[in-house]
Amino acid sequence: MMQKPKIATVVRADNLKDFFSELSKIQRVADLIELRVDYIHGLQIEHLQELKTKTKKPAIFTCRGQAEGGNFSGAEKQRLTIIQKAIDLGFPYVDIELSTLKKCKLNRKRGVKLIVSYHNFQKTPSYNFLEKTISQAYKLGADIAKVAVLVNKPEDNKTIFQLILNKKNNQEIIALGMGEKGRITRLLAPLLGGYLTFAAIAGKTSAPGQIDIKGLKVIYQAMNF
Repeated sequence: MMQKPKIATVVRADNLKDFFSELSKIQRVADLIELRVDYIHGLQIEHLQELKTKTKKPAIFTCRGQAEGGNFSGAEKQRLTIIQKAIDLGFPYVDIELSTLKKCKLNRKRGVKLIVSYHNFQKTPSYNFLEKTISQAYKLGADIAKVAVLVNKPEDNKTIFQLILNKKNNQEIIALGMGEKGRITRLLAPLLGGYLTFAAIAGKTSAPGQIDIKGLKVIYQAMNF
């Protein structure tokens, strides 16, 4: 029997109080969560210890810059300091963009998995380009390589699935399509060998085409997962 798909449920809110409230609710139904701290206005490094304490489920820490579709509006130096602090505190997974990692060096911590991500909100690049992008992520120290690209036509979904199906046995890959035409990848990617998929509670999506957590669970249950 195939392994149960991993679903990372997104936590986001525009202030710390609401973020903690959303976190509490989502932790009751989610096995894995993504903490989109870039949506928190006025986020300070001092808040991270409290966030770590309140986070009871395995979590992906993400502080995405605006250049790759995130919401963090502060200085880049501040964002990198926040990401490094998340690593130091021992969040199980920390996401950083490939473009960022090419320009900076992070101090690693044992037990913290680094997700090195690439996003394209205009198109799905060629298979060869994305394969090279994934290779670059691993060369820079990725434990998991992530690719999220806009799907404009059915063939784009095939490209995403090929990335997963052709991955090496020792590699972990998150490959997902954005937009309505890419929703099928969010459903099938983890069934084909992708590391996980992302979902959100109703009205709280953080990427185009993201599926509601309840709906996704119903589909997987119907498929006997």
